[in-house]
Amino acid sequence: MRDELAGKLQVAFRIIAEYGRVLERQAEGGVLMPESHLPEGQDAIKACLLLSAAYRISNGDPPDEISVRARIAYATLAYFVPDAVAEREASFNAAAQGALGHIVRKGALPGELASSMAEAPVAEMENARAGYLLLESEFDGALARILSDFPG
Repeated sequence: MRDELAGKLQVAFRIIAEYGRVLERQAEGGVLMPESHLPEGQDAIKACLLLSAAYRISNGDPPDEISVRARIAYATLAYFVPDAVAEREASFNAAAQGALGHIVRKGALPGELASSMAEAPVAEMENARAGYLLLESEFDGALARILSDFPG
Protein backbone atom coordinates (compact mmCIF):
# COMPACT_ATOMS: atom_id res chain seq x y z
CA MET A 1 0.00 0.00 0.00
CA ARG A 2 2.81 2.41 0.92
CA ASP A 3 4.63 1.65 -2.35
CA GLU A 4 1.44 2.30 -4.31
CA LEU A 5 0.97 5.66 -2.59
CA ALA A 6 4.63 6.55 -3.19
CA GLY A 7 4.22 5.75 -6.88
CA LYS A 8 1.06 7.85 -7.17
CA LEU A 9 2.71 10.74 -5.35
CA GLN A 10 5.73 10.57 -7.64
CA VAL A 11 3.47 10.80 -10.70
CA ALA A 12 1.41 13.58 -9.09
CA PHE A 13 4.50 15.64 -8.24
CA ARG A 14 5.83 15.21 -11.80
CA ILE A 15 2.54 16.36 -13.34
CA ILE A 16 2.32 19.31 -10.92
CA ALA A 17 5.89 20.34 -11.82
CA GLU A 18 5.06 20.17 -15.54
CA TYR A 19 1.89 22.19 -14.93
CA GLY A 20 3.95 24.77 -13.02
CA ARG A 21 6.30 25.13 -15.99
CA VAL A 22 3.29 25.69 -18.26
CA LEU A 23 2.02 28.42 -15.94
CA GLU A 24 5.44 30.09 -15.92
CA ARG A 25 5.54 30.13 -19.73
CA GLN A 26 2.01 31.53 -19.90
CA ALA A 27 2.62 34.26 -17.31
CA GLU A 28 3.19 36.94 -19.93
CA GLY A 29 0.31 35.92 -22.17
CA GLY A 30 -3.31 36.87 -22.03
CA VAL A 31 -5.99 35.76 -19.62
CA LEU A 32 -6.95 32.67 -21.60
CA MET A 33 -4.43 29.89 -22.20
CA PRO A 34 -4.53 27.04 -24.75
CA GLU A 35 -5.58 23.79 -23.11
CA SER A 36 -3.27 21.88 -25.46
CA HIS A 37 -0.36 23.26 -23.40
CA LEU A 38 -1.46 21.32 -20.31
CA PRO A 39 0.72 18.30 -19.53
CA GLU A 40 -2.38 16.18 -18.76
CA GLY A 41 -6.14 16.61 -18.78
CA GLN A 42 -7.69 19.01 -16.32
CA ASP A 43 -9.24 16.23 -14.23
CA ALA A 44 -5.86 14.51 -13.86
CA ILE A 45 -4.20 17.77 -12.80
CA LYS A 46 -7.00 18.43 -10.29
CA ALA A 47 -6.53 14.97 -8.78
CA CYS A 48 -2.76 15.47 -8.55
CA LEU A 49 -3.16 18.83 -6.83
CA LEU A 50 -5.63 17.40 -4.32
CA LEU A 51 -3.51 14.32 -3.63
CA SER A 52 -0.39 16.39 -3.13
CA ALA A 53 -2.10 18.94 -0.87
CA ALA A 54 -3.79 16.28 1.24
CA TYR A 55 -0.56 14.31 1.58
CA ARG A 56 1.49 17.32 2.59
CA ILE A 57 -1.10 18.60 5.08
CA SER A 58 -1.55 15.15 6.61
CA ASN A 59 2.23 15.00 7.07
CA GLY A 60 2.39 18.24 9.02
CA ASP A 61 2.89 20.98 6.43
CA PRO A 62 0.98 24.18 7.29
CA PRO A 63 -2.57 23.67 5.96
CA ASP A 64 -3.19 27.33 5.14
CA GLU A 65 0.01 27.70 3.14
CA ILE A 66 -0.46 24.44 1.24
CA SER A 67 -4.16 24.89 0.52
CA VAL A 68 -3.81 28.48 -0.70
CA ARG A 69 -1.16 27.57 -3.28
CA ALA A 70 -2.93 24.42 -4.39
CA ARG A 71 -6.30 26.22 -4.59
CA ILE A 72 -4.83 28.87 -6.90
CA ALA A 73 -3.21 26.25 -9.15
CA TYR A 74 -6.45 24.25 -9.20
CA ALA A 75 -8.70 27.23 -9.96
CA THR A 76 -6.33 28.57 -12.61
CA LEU A 77 -7.32 25.57 -14.73
CA ALA A 78 -10.47 27.59 -15.53
CA TYR A 79 -8.34 29.82 -17.76
CA PHE A 80 -7.26 26.93 -19.98
CA VAL A 81 -9.68 26.96 -22.89
CA PRO A 82 -9.86 25.45 -26.36
CA ASP A 83 -6.89 26.61 -28.40
CA ALA A 84 -9.04 28.54 -30.90
CA VAL A 85 -10.48 30.69 -28.10
CA ALA A 86 -7.01 31.39 -26.67
CA GLU A 87 -5.82 32.33 -30.17
CA ARG A 88 -8.76 34.75 -30.53
CA GLU A 89 -7.73 36.43 -27.29
CA ALA A 90 -4.08 36.60 -28.41
CA SER A 91 -5.20 38.23 -31.69
CA PHE A 92 -7.34 40.68 -29.77
CA ASN A 93 -4.43 41.55 -27.46
CA ALA A 94 -2.15 42.13 -30.45
CA ALA A 95 -4.81 44.32 -32.07
CA ALA A 96 -5.25 46.28 -28.83
CA GLN A 97 -1.50 46.91 -28.66
CA GLY A 98 -1.57 48.05 -32.28
CA ALA A 99 -4.53 50.32 -31.59
CA LEU A 100 -2.71 51.92 -28.68
CA GLY A 101 0.23 52.60 -30.97
CA HIS A 102 -2.04 54.27 -33.51
CA ILE A 103 -3.77 56.31 -30.84
CA VAL A 104 -0.41 57.50 -29.50
CA ARG A 105 0.54 58.57 -33.02
CA LYS A 106 -2.93 60.08 -33.44
CA GLY A 107 -3.64 57.97 -36.48
CA ALA A 108 -6.87 56.36 -37.53
CA LEU A 109 -7.24 52.67 -36.90
CA PRO A 110 -6.83 50.60 -40.05
CA GLY A 111 -9.91 48.54 -40.92
CA GLU A 112 -8.32 45.16 -40.19
CA LEU A 113 -7.09 46.37 -36.80
CA ALA A 114 -10.54 47.65 -35.89
CA SER A 115 -12.03 44.34 -37.03
CA SER A 116 -9.60 42.36 -34.86
CA MET A 117 -10.54 44.50 -31.89
CA ALA A 118 -14.16 43.47 -32.35
CA GLU A 119 -13.19 39.79 -32.04
CA ALA A 120 -12.49 39.89 -28.30
CA PRO A 121 -13.63 36.67 -26.62
CA VAL A 122 -15.36 38.61 -23.85
CA ALA A 123 -17.91 35.91 -22.98
CA GLU A 124 -15.19 33.28 -22.75
CA MET A 125 -13.09 35.52 -20.51
CA GLU A 126 -16.07 36.11 -18.21
CA ASN A 127 -16.83 32.37 -18.17
CA ALA A 128 -13.21 31.68 -17.18
CA ARG A 129 -13.43 34.19 -14.31
CA ALA A 130 -16.65 32.58 -13.06
CA GLY A 131 -15.09 29.14 -13.54
CA TYR A 132 -12.14 30.18 -11.39
CA LEU A 133 -14.47 30.95 -8.48
CA LEU A 134 -16.31 27.65 -8.94
CA LEU A 135 -13.05 25.70 -9.01
CA GLU A 136 -11.86 27.42 -5.82
CA SER A 137 -15.00 26.23 -4.08
CA GLU A 138 -14.70 22.76 -5.64
CA PHE A 139 -11.11 22.49 -4.39
CA ASP A 140 -12.02 23.53 -0.85
CA GLY A 141 -14.85 21.00 -0.65
CA ALA A 142 -12.84 18.16 -2.16
CA LEU A 143 -9.81 18.81 0.07
CA ALA A 144 -12.01 18.96 3.18
CA ARG A 145 -13.62 15.62 2.26
CA ILE A 146 -10.23 14.00 1.65
CA LEU A 147 -8.74 15.31 4.90
CA SER A 148 -11.77 14.18 6.89
CA ASP A 149 -10.96 10.62 5.76
CA PHE A 150 -7.39 10.80 7.05
CA PRO A 151 -6.92 9.35 10.54
CA GLY A 152 -5.65 11.65 13.17
